[in-house]
Amino acid sequence: MEAQSGESALESMNAELPDLILLDVETPGISGFEVVKRLKVDGRTRSIPVIMVTGLGDQLSAPAL
Repeated sequence: MEAQSGESALESMNAELPDLILLDVETPGISGFEVVKRLKVDGRTRSIPVIMVTGLGDQLSAPAL
């Protein structure tokens, strides 16, 4: 599956749960960090592994999830 924004990624999981999520930190709409936060509080998606990527060159500080 592919999604163009954080919101559409979350919506697409209503139809089909992936085995693994590859997620950009800088997603349009809600951030990748917020997407992960929402996934981890949902019992259906909590255990899905998430790999986060970024094209940012500077050191990135992740907010507390």
